[in-house]
Amino acid sequence: MESPQAPGQTGLTRMTMLTVLLLAFLTPDVRGGYVPPEPKYKCPILTQIWPCVCLTGDDFGITLKCEDVSLATLAAALQHPIKEKIPVLSLHVLKLNSEKLYGNLFAGLEVQKIVIEDSPVQKLLPDILYDARNSLKELELLKTQLDEFPYESLKDLNLLVNLTLDGHLITDLSKPIVIPVAKNLRISNGNVSILTKDTFSRLGGLDRLDLHGNQISAIPRDSFKSQGNCRFLDLSYNQMTKLDPVYFPHLTKLTWFNGSHNLFPDFTRGAFARNNFLAVLHLTHNKMTKLDSQALKGMRYLRRLFLSDNQIADVGRGAFGSIRNRIGTIDLARNRLKVIDYQMFHELLQPDVINVAENEITVVKGGAFRDLSYVFINMSHNAISVIEKDAFVNCINITILDMSHNRLENITRGAFDGFTYPTEWRLEYNLLKNAGDIPLKNMTGIKYLNVSHNEIQEIPKTTFPKLYELHTVDFSYNNISKVFAAVFANLFSVRHLNLSHNSMAELGSLGAVPTLLDLQLSHNQIRRVSNSAFTRLASLRELQLAHNNMKSVFQIPPSLTSLNLSNNEITSLSKAWPTMNSLLRLDLSGNELGGNLERGSFQNLATLQAVDLSANNITEIPSEALADLTTVQYINLERNSISNLTKMALGRLPVVFDLLLAHNNISEIAPKAFEGLLQLLRLDLSYNDLSTIPVGAFAGLVSLRKLNLSHNHLQRTENGEKSIFDENLSLETIDLSYNKISEIYYNTFPENRWIPYKIYNINLSHNMLMYIGRDLLRGTKKLKNLDVSFNRITELRSNVVGNMTSLQVLDLRNNEISFLEPEQLGPPPNLTEIYLQKNNLRKFPARILAKAPFKLIDLTDNRMRHFDSDFMPKVKNGSRFILVNNPIACDCRLILLKRFYNDFRPKLSNFSAEFYRDFENLKCGSDQQHVMILREQELKCDYGEDPFAPKIPQNYDLEIRSFAQVGETLEIKWRVRSKMDVTGFRVTVKDSSDQEIFVQVYPYNLRSAKLSLKPESNVACLSPTYSRREANDNALKVCQKIDIRTASNAAIPIFCDVTLLGVVTFLYFIFIF
Repeated sequence: MESPQAPGQTGLTRMTMLTVLLLAFLTPDVRGGYVPPEPKYKCPILTQIWPCVCLTGDDFGITLKCEDVSLATLAAALQHPIKEKIPVLSLHVLKLNSEKLYGNLFAGLEVQKIVIEDSPVQKLLPDILYDARNSLKELELLKTQLDEFPYESLKDLNLLVNLTLDGHLITDLSKPIVIPVAKNLRISNGNVSILTKDTFSRLGGLDRLDLHGNQISAIPRDSFKSQGNCRFLDLSYNQMTKLDPVYFPHLTKLTWFNGSHNLFPDFTRGAFARNNFLAVLHLTHNKMTKLDSQALKGMRYLRRLFLSDNQIADVGRGAFGSIRNRIGTIDLARNRLKVIDYQMFHELLQPDVINVAENEITVVKGGAFRDLSYVFINMSHNAISVIEKDAFVNCINITILDMSHNRLENITRGAFDGFTYPTEWRLEYNLLKNAGDIPLKNMTGIKYLNVSHNEIQEIPKTTFPKLYELHTVDFSYNNISKVFAAVFANLFSVRHLNLSHNSMAELGSLGAVPTLLDLQLSHNQIRRVSNSAFTRLASLRELQLAHNNMKSVFQIPPSLTSLNLSNNEITSLSKAWPTMNSLLRLDLSGNELGGNLERGSFQNLATLQAVDLSANNITEIPSEALADLTTVQYINLERNSISNLTKMALGRLPVVFDLLLAHNNISEIAPKAFEGLLQLLRLDLSYNDLSTIPVGAFAGLVSLRKLNLSHNHLQRTENGEKSIFDENLSLETIDLSYNKISEIYYNTFPENRWIPYKIYNINLSHNMLMYIGRDLLRGTKKLKNLDVSFNRITELRSNVVGNMTSLQVLDLRNNEISFLEPEQLGPPPNLTEIYLQKNNLRKFPARILAKAPFKLIDLTDNRMRHFDSDFMPKVKNGSRFILVNNPIACDCRLILLKRFYNDFRPKLSNFSAEFYRDFENLKCGSDQQHVMILREQELKCDYGEDPFAPKIPQNYDLEIRSFAQVGETLEIKWRVRSKMDVTGFRVTVKDSSDQEIFVQVYPYNLRSAKLSLKPESNVACLSPTYSRREANDNALKVCQKIDIRTASNAAIPIFCDVTLLGVVTFLYFIFIF
């Protein structure tokens, strides 16, 4: 029995329970496990930093990107991180509309990297970067109009490490550049032509100096005297005419130099004699004619030498001797070398690549390559016809030896000594006539041999010595007429053999090649294959014999899984297949089987999965022949002459998944024509002559998912009572395009309350439909995609489309629809895309947009006159409204769209590239002007007192926000959104007689001013000033009568912040007492 409670215990218990509930209500839910902490600096909301966007935020700061801004709007965007003391890791400003950068733009901002790109900036005034001197580490000015180097702006930047000026108009660098701790300096793609010895004298800490893409013709002596620590120097794409030894002697730690695309006439001896640590040297695309034997002397650490695209015709003997120890790459491609001389590449110890491709070489001398290993030698695209004896001596394991695209008719015996071999040898596109002339003796390590595209006529028995690693041999595109038996027997590891595109007429035994997996014999003239041709190819998996002249099938090896006999002259398959076989895929397309397929034609093919019988002039389904294929899953009978399908036309094939009957002459289909195909998933009957299909034709196809009946002459798919699809319980996709259907009837698509039909996709395009009526609702409850494009539709009946509750995509392109009412579209609750291109629409029922999750509405090529303001909520959510090629009027209805584009252009990348292009391509007016480049003042409102006209706030680019009386002064506040070259604001006050009583200009970073004026019946005017001109632009001038309004109570937001806590606390005490 329970003990009675004390009188006060009930209240105490109640208070305890309420306390627990209150704590549970106010305490964050932590039952979900560990939740990572939020970053210290989160991205501000878009309105706080407009017109910029925040890309990232973390514990160290935020990254901002600002596009198409003025100094005024940029200054406003930076106020939030300044006030909240948020570090800016990177500020990327794209299209800054100002010719001068000046003022206190960065005052109070902790910014580490500034990028200004694609802007008309001509000058940086000394004060612009002063406020960022203790935080700025990287500065990039890309594609600007800068015409003088900003010496004064940079000298106080105590932390600046990287400076990039890429794309500019600077010509003169005669003064010393002072950047206290600079490590990387890039002044590229400009017009710099003047340097002095003092230009870089104050930059002793430079690690990288990039001056490429300028007009420099010479470098004064001692210009780099202070750059003893510089490791990277780029002088490419200039006008230098001499590689003078006095240029670089002080760059003692230089490791990488690029002097490409200049006018150097020769490689001056000793040019880099003092640069002992130079590892990479680029001198491509110059005008050098020779390489002296002493040119590279002293460069003992050189690893990469690039001299391609010059005019070098002579390389002195021993030219590479001084760099023999470490050189890895020697690139001499596209020069004028005519011979690879004796010991030209002698005793290089560690070369990786020797490239002499695309020269004029005709002879490779004896001793040209000696004592090399693991090197890629490229001699392709020359005119080599002679390789002398001992040209390659002791060159062990050449990684790739490329001799392709030359004029070799034979290769001299002894050209390769007994120790030389390539791993991969490319000899394609030469003039070789006999495979026996290829010196493969002693090439024990060769793995890949390509001699395609030659003139080889035979492969002698002695062509191949015993080779244990050669796995791929390519003899394609030759003139081989005969292959001797056992010619490949010495290739103990060959996997792939290509003999296609030759002239073989007969094929005898290839001998024992037990490792061969893939044999290519297509595009020959083979008429007969001996029964023993492949019997000793124990591992053969794939055999290609397409495009030959064969008339019968041969004995196939038991291991074969794929056989391609397409485009031959085969007429019969009688007893062609061995009892033991592994064949999975058989391609017999393009032969002459006709009516010769009979029972036994495919006997013993117990594992066959796919058979292609297309283009064989078959006139009726070879059901008896197919009856042996109990495992077949794919049957292709396209491009034949089949005219009708009888009952059970294919017999019982229980596992067929795909049946292709397109491009025949089928005009009749009997009921139950496909009975026995219980697992059929896809049936293609397109491009036939069907005008009617009887009900029951597809009976038994209970698994059918895709049915293609396109390109026929069908007018109906039912007989008035039943649909031809009634028994296809799994049907998901029906393609009825390119027929003659003029109306959708009640039984066109199947429906039964007891059968869960699931038709998801219907294609009725290119028919003769005149309207969409209520009969379409039957059988389409689960329809997701409906294509009725390219018909003659003029009307959508009310409440039809709207009741297709699963519909997601509706295609009505190329019809004759002239009007749409809300009840005609509904719209369905899941409709996301509707295509209405090339109709006659003048208006779209925009009021339905709130009722459906539209993501795309394509109205291209209609007669739309106006952009409806009701589109805007969807546009702001990323929905696409395509209005290209419409006679859109250039009126104020476009203002809201234009403002959205201007305000949120940086954010448009969050949607898609197509979404962005929709704005870019929108044009209006008779002269088709691009809407987004029109000024707002050009979009006139001409609809009078139209009650449905959009309410558009005026003075968008420049707006007076408020007036307030502060003591004895008048405070005026304003806002600017203009992305023009606004650098300041002119405030003018006029009295009642329109006389100016106050005029003053304020800098671009201010948004308010206090005037010593009484708030009488005066008028205040605000207009911008510009860096390009003094005069005001009256188009942006705004005037407003001074109207004093009291400020809002500041305590209200505090109350709002604690309202929830107050309510809960109040309820807590109510329950207690």
